[in-house]
Amino acid sequence: MIISPETGFWHEAIQLPTERRHGPAPDHLLDALRAAHAGIGPAAAPAFEADLGTALRDLPAVVLARLHSSWLGAWIVEGLGQEALTDLVVSAEGDFLGLATLLDAGALANAAANSWASARAVAALPASPAAPPPIIEVRVEEDAADTRANALRLLLLHEAGKALAAGRRFVPDWWTDDVQGDYTFLPLSWQVDGGGAVLPVSDAVRRAGPDAAAAYAALAGTAWLTPHGAQSPLDDFAEAFALYAHMVLSERPWSAHVFGGSGGGAVHA
Repeated sequence: MIISPETGFWHEAIQLPTERRHGPAPDHLLDALRAAHAGIGPAAAPAFEADLGTALRDLPAVVLARLHSSWLGAWIVEGLGQEALTDLVVSAEGDFLGLATLLDAGALANAAANSWASARAVAALPASPAAPPPIIEVRVEEDAADTRANALRLLLLHEAGKALAAGRRFVPDWWTDDVQGDYTFLPLSWQVDGGGAVLPVSDAVRRAGPDAAAAYAALAGTAWLTPHGAQSPLDDFAEAFALYAHMVLSERPWSAHVFGGSGGGAVHA
């Protein structure tokens, strides 16, 4: 949760067209983030900002429309400690202002759509101390469109999924441990035990461990689309949302080619 006293900035941001809500993070936002992200700082990355603008303009119109009333924009930083973060923004008095996305320009400096998606697929699996990382080639764009702007576009779709999940009872909200009542998306792959812990319905992907081919094969018979979605209910929803927007709404490709492990060489599409 981001506690920001600068409510005027956010009130102005929410009035802009959704695709124009982006730029370098202002100083007051950086100040609000430093308690949780000590190494965070400003980013001077005009080329990155241009790619971010291209990515936002290229999101499906229906996604931009869904984000319009509550999403405060994508703000560029350095030293976030992760590629992206979407979180609530509240006033000093605790009033909800919206949801903002942070993007680390340094972490994403060399991203291109296919290599970014491939690295992300590898990162979704546990590392093995006894074996090299698996080789997973994920293809999300044709060669001519394999750009950083399109890597940011797909990343923004994932973050949009998280923003649109907030408070809508698709899955439990990430800012509270209170898991109660019914959720519309959660029962597809998750269950809540008697103590309120959220557990996967199937442990097949977990049991596959670092074996990428086994992990992708284990998706059969589950509602997960990729091993990334099996990491948590929020990742599950965001992955499903992003791939639907990417493949169905935008008619863009997605396939994963797994090399090595049990059944290596398999293509999942």
